[in-house]
Amino acid sequence: MIMCQAESRRAYGGQRDGGHAPFMLVDESTCIPLPDQLSYVDGSFIACGFGTVYEAFLRLQPNGCDRVLIVGLGPVGAAAAMVARLFGVAEVFGIEPSEERLCWSRSLGLFTEVAASIEGLDGMRFEVALDCSGTSGGRRQALESLCEWGRCGLVGEGGLLEVEASDLVLHKQATITGSWVTSLPNMEQLTVLLAESDWRPEQLVTARYPLHRVSEAYERADAGDSGKVCLVFD
Repeated sequence: MIMCQAESRRAYGGQRDGGHAPFMLVDESTCIPLPDQLSYVDGSFIACGFGTVYEAFLRLQPNGCDRVLIVGLGPVGAAAAMVARLFGVAEVFGIEPSEERLCWSRSLGLFTEVAASIEGLDGMRFEVALDCSGTSGGRRQALESLCEWGRCGLVGEGGLLEVEASDLVLHKQATITGSWVTSLPNMEQLTVLLAESDWRPEQLVTARYPLHRVSEAYERADAGDSGKVCLVFD
């Protein structure tokens, strides 16, 4: 829907105002059920961070035989690790240069191992890599980490993609795909999968603020050293 320019298909937060208010008027056709097993905080994650990585994995199709690498372990990277588990992936590794986020990611119980760089993973190679960093260096590490016939997804916003094409893409027969948010039907699928699992998006929240402290919340999120920052309505 966010890709459509028709007046009747405007996306919240894009072509129409988003949800920084106690109440929000929405079209019934844009709503999906929230299962009893999930909190409102869980539900708030699904449209953006979780939906984006879910869409990426629908294209990358990881399975229980694959090792998956996540580059950039902020809230989106941690969401990617959780969604990878929903796909049945047994081994999920991570790369994150920030010491604060490296320690936080270790505490989540989602990763097999995390390191500050690809060198810290002893030259390991992966069938699937997902860059959530949005940096040239992170994207390069994701492609460097791939084994032959590997699949790489890009979800981190901004920056450039600068790599040596022959060695990192052509000779590996690599596949590169991008993902930006997801569809309403896929959000509903993801909601059901999360409700049926032992994982909850709310586990990724490290700070909560009321609406009148929204500036502090954005400053905390912009610092890049925490998990998910959440606005909570009383």
